[in-house]
Amino acid sequence: MIFTNGRLQQGLRVLFAVYLIFTFYITVVSRASSGRDLIRAEWFEDYKSVHDVYANSEIYLNILLFVPIGCLVGLVANKFRLIYAVLVGLFVSETIECSQLIWQRGTFDVNDLMNNTIGAMIGGIIAIAVSHGTQRRKGTKFIVAPNCR
Repeated sequence: MIFTNGRLQQGLRVLFAVYLIFTFYITVVSRASSGRDLIRAEWFEDYKSVHDVYANSEIYLNILLFVPIGCLVGLVANKFRLIYAVLVGLFVSETIECSQLIWQRGTFDVNDLMNNTIGAMIGGIIAIAVSHGTQRRKGTKFIVAPNCR
């Protein structure tokens, strides 16, 4: 495990919880009620309109929003970091989309599920890279070359 310090692990868990609350607030609570159930069930709909700036920015923002979630899960997990990051990202995304549908605070969009999960996966990959980088640095032994004349 990259972090052996229990306080650091606990701090990462608290940061994860705070980020989840923040994410839920900006994606569900802060939105105005639409007054109707909106479901977008066509896969890759946002990707079809390549020249639409709004659709492209929505894709990028959904991905970026979930990178920290995947990264934090990946840093806290002992094993299977990427699998946990993807599964937690999918679960959190599904919870948000269902909440938007139930409380009529946005649109249930399957493309959001996909983009959010991609963001969590990217975060998990970053966590793995950070983990391997710190482990490699811990195990590095410096060899001093003999003085050549």
